[in-house]
Amino acid sequence: MIKKINIALSIVIAFLISCLVGINKWYMIYIPILTFICSYIGLIALYFLFLVISSLTIKKKEYESLNPFYRLVFNLSLEVLSDYGRVKVKIDGKDKVPNKPCLFVYNHRSRFDPMIISYKFAKWKIVQISKPENFNIPVANRYMMRNCFLPIDRENAREAIKTINKASDFITQKGYSVGVSPEGTRNHNPELLPFKSGCFKIALKSCVPIVVCTLTNFDKIHKNFPWKRTKVNIKIDVINYEQIKDLNTAEISEIVKEKMEEK
Repeated sequence: MIKKINIALSIVIAFLISCLVGINKWYMIYIPILTFICSYIGLIALYFLFLVISSLTIKKKEYESLNPFYRLVFNLSLEVLSDYGRVKVKIDGKDKVPNKPCLFVYNHRSRFDPMIISYKFAKWKIVQISKPENFNIPVANRYMMRNCFLPIDRENAREAIKTINKASDFITQKGYSVGVSPEGTRNHNPELLPFKSGCFKIALKSCVPIVVCTLTNFDKIHKNFPWKRTKVNIKIDVINYEQIKDLNTAEISEIVKEKMEEK
């Protein structure tokens, strides 16, 4: 959508400049083409300049609630990145997702996974759990903080429990959803990595359903980006809280893993 708007604006700018300078001579036909290219690139540059300036108003601290403006800008930016990365997303079973806070879990195939999950399911106000290293990315880290992203220390069980408890609080007290990859890190192999079952405590503590997102073809995005279009697929399964309330996290982990492997 954003890319189409950019193209439309670039065409309008190119047309107006062409009308002003005229195209009486044969070589003047290049003016609309050059104007279109420059305005197209210029509009992208202006948007990212806006992101940088806007990020300076965000403090580096933990936030307790989402801000509508920064959430809109963040999701819009994720859409822009996906759009210009030529990623075409197909979702099977989105209508199955309950209209209430959920725990979104997905297999981790690329850096684009949490981005695409966040903006394609923006209605559910997903707070992502991410590795601490991602909070060192310039500009992006400020938007992550302002959108309540939670760092998790996989090597420190005590700190990981604090993150799980805070994620549960976001669901029960704020009505947000939470997104996490049970694999814990990006997977470059065809088979799923062993799951970190602790993340399923979030669903048990919050009494919410688990939305199982099986991602396919996401690993090809980096190979194709930005020159070649990549078609990716998200297949949805929903596990209601009633199905897991009497299970432990290891048992829930096996159920989720089986559903992903089936897809």
